[in-house]
Amino acid sequence: MAKNDNLKDFLTDVADAIREKKGTTDLINPQSFSDEIRAFEIGGGGGGGAASANAVNFRDYDGTILHSYSKDEFLALSELPQLPTQKGLICQEWNYTLEDAKSYVADYGVLDIGATYITDDGKTRLYITIAAEGRMNVPLMLQQSVSEGVIVDWGDGNTETFSGTSATTLRHTYSKVGDYVISLEVINGNLTLKGSASCGIIMDAIKAYGNMLQKVEIGNNITNIGENAFYNCYSLTSVVIPDNVKVIGTRAFYNCYSLTYVVIPNGIKDFGQNVFEYCYSLTSIVIPNSVTSIENYAFHECYSFASIIIPNSVTSIGSYAFQRCYSLTSVVIPNSVISIRNYAFYFCHSLISIVIPNGVSSITSYSLGACVSLVSIVIPNSVKTIGAYALMGSSVPFYDFSTHTSVPTLSNVSAFSNISSDSKIIVPDALYDEWITATNWSSYANIIIKQSEYEANK
Repeated sequence: MAKNDNLKDFLTDVADAIREKKGTTDLINPQSFSDEIRAFEIGGGGGGGAASANAVNFRDYDGTILHSYSKDEFLALSELPQLPTQKGLICQEWNYTLEDAKSYVADYGVLDIGATYITDDGKTRLYITIAAEGRMNVPLMLQQSVSEGVIVDWGDGNTETFSGTSATTLRHTYSKVGDYVISLEVINGNLTLKGSASCGIIMDAIKAYGNMLQKVEIGNNITNIGENAFYNCYSLTSVVIPDNVKVIGTRAFYNCYSLTYVVIPNGIKDFGQNVFEYCYSLTSIVIPNSVTSIENYAFHECYSFASIIIPNSVTSIGSYAFQRCYSLTSVVIPNSVISIRNYAFYFCHSLISIVIPNGVSSITSYSLGACVSLVSIVIPNSVKTIGAYALMGSSVPFYDFSTHTSVPTLSNVSAFSNISSDSKIIVPDALYDEWITATNWSSYANIIIKQSEYEANK
C-alpha cells in the first residue's frame, strides 16, 4: 500500500471516530479535526466524550450526555444516534423509540433518553470490596425458578452451583482483603435478586457489609430485581439494568447513598414503593414510557435529585414521591397524569415552576407545600378541590385560576397559609364576587384579584 493510501485511511479513521462521537454522518474536513476534538468534553461514559445539555439528551448508564439536540434538531432526525460502547458490556437499545420520543418532544419540548446495556458474556457481575480483616464471610441472597440453574463464581477461584427454588442465602469466606467480582451464570430458568432489610444482595445483620458492594452489572435471565434487593448498599455507585428486567421491587435501592444515576429499561411498568428512597447522591433518572405510575415514596429524600421528566405513560404520582428532594429545580408532568397524591412535592425547596396537568382533579394536602422557590403555577379548570396545606409556605407571586368556570372547593383555610405576603390569587372576573365569599376562600379575599386587574397591571 502506498504512503498516501496509509494517510488517507488514517484520516478516514479519525473522521469516522469524530462522527461516531457526534452522532452524525456529515463530512468533516481534516483541517477541522483539532477543533472538533477540542469541542469534546471529558466524561465518564460512552468512551470518554460528553456533550453539553440541551432540550433532548441521550445519556449513558452513568448519566453522561452522549448526544444532545435542540427541539427542532431532534424533530428533524430520521433515526436515533448510534448506540454507545462500553468495555465488558453490550448496548441493547435506547429506552425510547424514535416515534415515541418525537411525540413527547413535540408536546413538551424536552426529553432524556437512556442507553440500556447487558453484560457481554451474559453473566451478572457484583463488584465488591473487602476492606478489613475479620469480615471475610460474605453472604449472597438469591432465588431461582429452576433448581441448580445458577453457577456462582466468587471471584477468588471458587465456584458453586446454587440448588433449590426457595430464597437462599449463600456464604463464602475469602482468604484476604481486596476487590472481587462475583459472577452469576444462569444455566436455565430465571433468577431473582433478593435482599433483606439490612443491606440487600450483599446482606448481613452487620451493617458494615453494606459497604462491600460497589457496582452491579446485570446479565441474562434476570427478570426481577426483587424486594429489598440492594437495600442499605451504601457504597453502590452504579447499576446496569438490561431490558430483560421487567420488575423493580419495593425498596430495591433503598438507602443506596452513593448511587448517582440510573437508566430504567423500556418494558418496566411500575417501580415498587420506596424504590429509590434515601438515595442521597441520585441526581436524576431516565424513565421510559412503559412506566405507568410513580409509587409512594419512590424518590423520597433524594437530596441531590435535580430534574425529572415524567413520561406520558404515567397516570399517577404517589404520596411523598418527591418529598424533600431539596435540589429538584425542574419537573415535567405530562397530561397523562390525573392524580398527584398527598405530600408529593412537599419541601421541594428549589422547585422553580410546575404545570399541573389538565386532568388532575385535586391539589391534595401538602402536595406543593413549602416549595419556597416557586415562581409560577397555573391551576387548570380540572382542579375542583384544594386540600389542607396544599400550597402552604410557597412563594408564587400569582396563583392563576383564570381558566376556571366554577369556584373550586377549598377544603381548609390552611391551604394558602404562610404564603408570600405579596402573593395574589387571580380569578375570572365573572366569578370574583362568588369567589371572595365562598367557604374558606373568604379568608383570602384581600389577595384575590380579577383577571382583568392582573392584565391591566402586567
